[in-house]
Amino acid sequence: MNNKTYKSFIFKLSLLAIIFMLLIGCAQQSINERPPIAINGVIDLSNWDLDEYVRVNLEGTWEFYWEQLIEPSVFSETRSTESLPSQRHGLLNNKNYINVPSAWPQAGYATYRLIVVLEQQSKRQEYSPEKQELISQQITNHLALHIPKLSTAYTLWINNELIASNGIVGMESDATIPHTEPKFVTFDTNNDSLDIVIQASNFHHSTGGILKNISLGTEDFITTFSNWQIAFDLIVFGSLFVVGIYHLIFYFYRKKEASNLYFGVFSIIVGIRALLVGTAFIFQLFPNFNWELALTIEYLTFYLGTPIFILYLRSILPQEISLKVIQLSIVISIFFSALVVLTPVRIYSQFNIYYQIIAIFLILYLLYALILACTRRRDGAIAIGLAVLFFVSTIINDILYENSLIFQSKSIIAASLSSWGFLVFVLSQSIILSRKFTKAFTRIEEMTENLKQLNESLEDKVNERTLALETSNKKLEQAYTDISNMEQSRSELLTNISHDLKSPMASVLGYANAILDGTIDTPEQQKRYLQRIKERIQGLNHLTEDLFDLTQLEARKLKLQVSTVSVEHLLQFVYKKYLQDVKSAQIQFIFEKNDSPCILKTLSIEVDIERIDRAFANIIYNAIKFTPAEGTISLDYDCLPADNPSEIIFKITDNGVGITADDLPQVFNRFFTGSKSRTNSGSGLGLSITKEIIEYHNGRIWVTSTPSIETTFYISLPLLQTYE
Repeated sequence: MNNKTYKSFIFKLSLLAIIFMLLIGCAQQSINERPPIAINGVIDLSNWDLDEYVRVNLEGTWEFYWEQLIEPSVFSETRSTESLPSQRHGLLNNKNYINVPSAWPQAGYATYRLIVVLEQQSKRQEYSPEKQELISQQITNHLALHIPKLSTAYTLWINNELIASNGIVGMESDATIPHTEPKFVTFDTNNDSLDIVIQASNFHHSTGGILKNISLGTEDFITTFSNWQIAFDLIVFGSLFVVGIYHLIFYFYRKKEASNLYFGVFSIIVGIRALLVGTAFIFQLFPNFNWELALTIEYLTFYLGTPIFILYLRSILPQEISLKVIQLSIVISIFFSALVVLTPVRIYSQFNIYYQIIAIFLILYLLYALILACTRRRDGAIAIGLAVLFFVSTIINDILYENSLIFQSKSIIAASLSSWGFLVFVLSQSIILSRKFTKAFTRIEEMTENLKQLNESLEDKVNERTLALETSNKKLEQAYTDISNMEQSRSELLTNISHDLKSPMASVLGYANAILDGTIDTPEQQKRYLQRIKERIQGLNHLTEDLFDLTQLEARKLKLQVSTVSVEHLLQFVYKKYLQDVKSAQIQFIFEKNDSPCILKTLSIEVDIERIDRAFANIIYNAIKFTPAEGTISLDYDCLPADNPSEIIFKITDNGVGITADDLPQVFNRFFTGSKSRTNSGSGLGLSITKEIIEYHNGRIWVTSTPSIETTFYISLPLLQTYE
């Protein structure tokens, strides 16, 4: 049930409750329309039209003969058939009057008598012939009685004719056989009055006598009314039993939902009770069904059903109903149920009133809990509250009906409707539970659809994860290779450092020993040796500085002092700074302005000028070392791409000894000093430092060489912006 349907159900239930309460109000009649009541054993219906008001309760004061079982023939002998009922004579001894319905004060036996005065012949002559014939047919052939449960055995006569009986009436407990079953009986009469005599006895129940109104009406109505009551009891039993089994099956497959268990058991209990109350249809199914067993089951369904009902409400409203209240109701229920099982009817029936009082307090507590749930907007609380309101409305109707504040006529239907109210309540709870499960199933369907979509995309995700894993494995392999290379480089570095430190240190130690031993004793020789010691120490100092700078550059811990420099300015700066050093080595230094489309004035780069100068210095001094006298070193540039340049490439070219093809891949490695050409000169850290400086500026460096012909170092740096 979706939210729209659920709201529609609540609206319809509310409307039904309001209409029903309005019908109750409309059913109340004015004082003038109240039916007659019995006074001193006589009820006068001579002015009451049974054709219009099809049923009347025979309530009021009946003749009552305590501890006397009087045969109806005795009354006939003492009554004058020619005089009016008020002129009767020959009163029997010990005659009293008792209100009907009411209970006896104690166990015993008695005789009831009531004279019902019908329309007289003189009264009928005032009507038209058609009306007289219709009245005659109704009075003569179509009267009926609705006899409720009389506690606990009775025999009923009308005009000396045995009409109905239940059980066996006796003057002692052993002589009495109790049996209570509502009956609908029809009878014929041609008299203007009915002489109703009832012998009743009770030794087995706490209350005896006529406890509910006996109704007199037309045969058609009483028969129809009887059939409707039986049909309704069967509908209630069948509906509740099916609903109960349905929810128990639900609980069998999903035991986490305790509400299904409680509601299913409660529905079955109430369904069984429907066979024992009302028309007591159980006795029509099984005429010899034991009366005491039936009463025991009736009481147990009441006592056990109450805590189960509270457990059900707590399963759907756990925050509003206290667990202590449930525990208390269970303890009380067990106590009263034990009384039913362990004691006879005469004893445990006396305690029923106390449980009814307790039930009233429990109902008030549940109404409070429902109001609290509605204010907190709990799911289903409004529907439950409306169903309870409808149920309470039917109970109010029953109170009015049983107290003759509303009665039956052709235009007004008045009857006991609490069973209808309870059936509506049960059906409403079934709808609430169905809505709850529908929402759960809808959620399951949504999750199933999501899972289906997830499964469909799972293969793609697996492939994606597999590809990512393969990529990660390749990266790990590369990382492992890099680590291995780094470890090898570290080992080579330590070896090279050890070698480069060992040689000058040995020389310094040798020169110092020569001076200390006196081998070198002249001042000129000592000065020359001290000068060599100074040179070796300066070389060690340069090596240490280069190692420190290289380490800082590789770890990117050296902070660059960046500034914007035009390419033209940088080239002029490099050329002018190293021109004299190159010329001192008798080498020609050329700054070539080639045919490149680049306009140097419009190009600029962002560099740390000091670090870039060191990179150029390392390359230029390296070229000076390996270029013979009269050789040439040139400084050149180029732009890429030519139409819209994004990088500038500086080229430093010399025509010295060059670099062999085997040495080219290693020229930028630390401590590499060459194998055949460019060998045995320097620490081998200059080009490594140069490479780190260029890459720190997001640039590139590489070298090409043809031994003894030409060697060119390329430095590529990203251009920053253009100038107009």
